[in-house]
Amino acid sequence: MNVYRKRSRIKLTYNLSMKTRKGFTLIELLVVIAVIGILAGIVLVSVRQAPGKAKDTRIKSAITQVRDIAQLLYIDNNSYETVCNGTALGTSTDLATLAQDITDNGGSVTCYASASAYCVYATLNTDATKTFCVDSAGVAKEYSTTSDCTGTTDFTCESD
Repeated sequence: MNVYRKRSRIKLTYNLSMKTRKGFTLIELLVVIAVIGILAGIVLVSVRQAPGKAKDTRIKSAITQVRDIAQLLYIDNNSYETVCNGTALGTSTDLATLAQDITDNGGSVTCYASASAYCVYATLNTDATKTFCVDSAGVAKEYSTTSDCTGTTDFTCESD
């Protein structure tokens, strides 16, 4: 019976000390603050990259739209030559709007066209060594190094 009373007294003392304890210890508070700080840092890094990625997406979208307009011009003129004006996008209202959109988002566009083929690429905003290229063969691809269109009359995006 003495053994039972000893155990009972220990349990009672432990339970009383837990009930009277209020609040958090300094260590617990510091751990919570550290975890919140780490999570906040991760979120800030992600949020800072978002505007650049959004601009890159706008540039890619504009270049992809050039492909659609080029197909319409080919249907109307049986030639891709009006897609480009020198090495710039052509002078049609739609192409000029897309060229301005690319420039406004930090990219630069280069265009090559002949009667039978075209190739258009733009540098991306987040990394000037990355480009997005489309051509008359149906390629629409991001390149990790500065891309250029190859060919003299049968323009295509450079292969990796």
